[in-house]
Amino acid sequence: MHEEEDGSEAHSCTASRFVNSRSVDVADIEGAKEQASKLCGYLNKLSGKGPLRGYKPKWFVYDPRKCYLYYFKSPQDALPLGHIEICDACFSYDLDGEEGQFEIRTADKEFLLKAPSKQVMHYWLQQLQQKRWEYSNMRGSGQRDSWSSPTLAYLHTGLVGKDNGRQVRTHSHIQWICYQSDSLQGYKSQNKFLNKEILELTVLRRNAESREKALEAKCTALEAKLCQVESKYLVLLQEVKNPVCSSSEQSPAREVISRLLEDALQGENTDQQEHTIFKPNTVSEYDVYGFKTVPEEEEEEEKLIAKVRALELKSLSMTDQEVSVGVKWENFLSSTMNRDLVHSPELKALIRCGVPHGHRSKVWRWCVSFHVKKFRDHLPPDYYDTLLNVAREKPNPASKQIELDLLRTLPNNKHYASPSAGGIQKLRNVLLAFSWRNPDIGYCQGLNRLAAIALLYLDQEDAFWTLIAIVEVFMPRDYYTKTLLGSQVDQRVFKDLMSEKLPRLHAHFEQHKVDFSLITFNWFLVVFVDSVVSDILFKIWDAFLFEGPKIIFRFALALFKYKEEEFLKLQDSTAIFKYLRYFTRTILDSRKLMSVAFVDMNPFPMRQIQNRRAFHLEKVRLELTELEAIRQTFLRERETSQDRRSFVSDDEEEN
Repeated sequence: MHEEEDGSEAHSCTASRFVNSRSVDVADIEGAKEQASKLCGYLNKLSGKGPLRGYKPKWFVYDPRKCYLYYFKSPQDALPLGHIEICDACFSYDLDGEEGQFEIRTADKEFLLKAPSKQVMHYWLQQLQQKRWEYSNMRGSGQRDSWSSPTLAYLHTGLVGKDNGRQVRTHSHIQWICYQSDSLQGYKSQNKFLNKEILELTVLRRNAESREKALEAKCTALEAKLCQVESKYLVLLQEVKNPVCSSSEQSPAREVISRLLEDALQGENTDQQEHTIFKPNTVSEYDVYGFKTVPEEEEEEEKLIAKVRALELKSLSMTDQEVSVGVKWENFLSSTMNRDLVHSPELKALIRCGVPHGHRSKVWRWCVSFHVKKFRDHLPPDYYDTLLNVAREKPNPASKQIELDLLRTLPNNKHYASPSAGGIQKLRNVLLAFSWRNPDIGYCQGLNRLAAIALLYLDQEDAFWTLIAIVEVFMPRDYYTKTLLGSQVDQRVFKDLMSEKLPRLHAHFEQHKVDFSLITFNWFLVVFVDSVVSDILFKIWDAFLFEGPKIIFRFALALFKYKEEEFLKLQDSTAIFKYLRYFTRTILDSRKLMSVAFVDMNPFPMRQIQNRRAFHLEKVRLELTELEAIRQTFLRERETSQDRRSFVSDDEEEN
């Protein structure tokens, strides 16, 4: 609707009458320097209702402080009749409309104005464009677009007509040319103005987006800082509680601190009463992956540690570096459009930074498809469904163990926490189908965790192929068989790498006779599931699904490197082994860990790992052969000994 707020006012002028005595014209523009800094003048404004609706003269004054165009009855009035917000307005005019008529559109109103001539109209439009641009730049100081203000030369009409006197033509021919030239020039002027309007509005929109992003970044930084303060607050509460609560007396301080701790450890509750002493910003009950942030069955101190860890992780997820990684991924994926991803150094570098939550499904699916393409190309499209149906219908020796392990897979994840959870049936299907495809393996504890992690981002079929990629492509043979031969070999390879990459720490473990493979064996078997915080776990899996098993060696070394100094301070084997069991859960900074894994551990050629695997595989096989020979000898000796004892016993009975 057009603006009609002053339609009821009376005025002596008729709807078609224009006031020109005080209007801005071209001569005034050129000659009156004092008006250059202040945009004002008469324009006719469409207003009123019914028979009174028409154009009425108003005195317009631009206010640069608010970017408002005020209009008054006359220059002598103190109070305006209304205003037009120019900062977010757009301008247009119709070439075929009435001369001098143009339109200003704001968010919720339309204003039809009319200047006494086309030249005056162009002047007002250009000035308003310029004022809008200046105000936008001033408002977005430091955040505005790098473009300069688009400018146009002053639009004159009749330029072709100036040269008409030089040519000899008949009077009618000259009139025809002038008409065509003026018409063409009018369309050119309109086109130039609208192009500039589009360009300026685009830039203004970009500036507004930049300001919005800056505010979002500032808000994120403040929220991250709040999480840091709250985590320190919780630690301080625990420290203060111990000496205060050690007293047997029921002091007010003890009651206050206990209540503060109770409030701090509570989950989010919309019905919570408002009389709590202090309520910090509670973390969500589950993280974005579905893992419980604060275990319910733990003691108060363990809950407090878990809450502090969750706050610190939340703070780390809001850093500028994390935001920057997200922007890089958005730019990269937008450049690929609907095309499939391809292996490239750029993609490898991005994946090593971690895949954002919103893009992880797409990236994982592509990685798995790339690695199992040689299998899937020779199989029917319904291969997984067919395999699953057969596994369900026929007796399967792995079924019983699979059922026993379903609820023990990831009990702290809401997708697998109960028999009715959404992930349980999917996990059962994937494991049954895999066991039927690989009867030599059937089912091995550890496969359930691998499949469960894959199902958090992939559908059943893609999770099934993820297991194929890990077991049949990435890992050596016998990695998940009953002998776990491949897993044993990798532990020996890892010990070699520890001696080479971290010689001080390796010597420290040797000195205190600490066998760290008792802990690292499970890292390799399930790719760090249940060993590191979830944010780090999924970043490891991003790189693992892209690059393969070398990533496990990189991050296993990086975890020890990260805490090397803490290990070296421990001079007791019991203390070292105790720290070994939980130290990975204290590592929260994924960026620092990834830098250690991908920078400090270089060079890291896969060929070296393959050569050492082959070397240790022969040694392990030889040792197993020797052990088997010893076992057979022992069995024969035991049988002989039993026969001899039986013979003596018979003689004694006869005597």
